[in-house]
Amino acid sequence: GSVRSHPPVFQGALARSACHPPGSIAVSESKNALESERKLGLLRRRSFSERHEQVTVLFADIVGFTTLSEQLHPSEVMNLLGDLYKEYDERAVELGLYTVDTIGDCYMCAANLVKPLPDHVHVMVGFARSIIKIANVTLTPLGTPLSIRVGIH
Repeated sequence: GSVRSHPPVFQGALARSACHPPGSIAVSESKNALESERKLGLLRRRSFSERHEQVTVLFADIVGFTTLSEQLHPSEVMNLLGDLYKEYDERAVELGLYTVDTIGDCYMCAANLVKPLPDHVHVMVGFARSIIKIANVTLTPLGTPLSIRVGIH
């Protein structure tokens, strides 16, 4: 696997989304660091280091992923997700989007965050359509095509 470097806006932030349960830590914080801060009484509310007025964020997940993953060997799940996200990432790079994170079957990316993109909403809608098509032609090891849910905020 590869390690992603996040822009300052996400470093040290507690991220919550539809893909992460409440209270989960999604970016660049280790449990040991948080435990150390908690013991020292240093844990405090964190804020983003930068403010962005107009950013478009996309969340996508696979319909029926839990059931599918129960039917596959873990290595098949990892290979399926790796292949799928590689195609998503390639398309994101082509469009100037920033992939924020992937957690399990949840994919999150942003437009107009790292690189200025005046038509970021339209670009993100086009990206959403692209990844829906990519998913629909991707076959699982069981021979069935994937279906995804996409939300744009």
